[in-house]
Amino acid sequence: MAGAFTERSLWLAINCTIPDPGELVRKQWFEGPLAPFSTFAAKITLGRALNIYGSEMEGRLNTIKRIRNQFAHAPRPIDFSHPSIEEACEPFFVGEIEKYRPISGRSAYLAACMALAEMLQDYSFQQRNERPEPFYP
Repeated sequence: MAGAFTERSLWLAINCTIPDPGELVRKQWFEGPLAPFSTFAAKITLGRALNIYGSEMEGRLNTIKRIRNQFAHAPRPIDFSHPSIEEACEPFFVGEIEKYRPISGRSAYLAACMALAEMLQDYSFQQRNERPEPFYP
């Protein structure tokens, strides 16, 4: 759910950056299986192309996407103690967070999702100079 919240925050940042195409075009771009920006991966690429963020944040968003996809496509239920998930969470343990190493991969993932979502929502606020409607998955 935290990954979905981050993706929704990215969607908001994108929509606050581009000129308003109208509801119909927005739905054609972002909703449905054939929409060019319906996936998290496409939104991440678009966000970078629109210069919403740089390579570091793009990398963190891609890490969140990879972890979310591992959960979604695992043949059996897995959790954050699964070796592939533990390995995927490694990029979150860089810089300042390294000193908190005993925290779990789950906590690092949740913290990264919430921090990135907040940054994206702050960006949206700056673009429109007004607080967007709050939303929660």
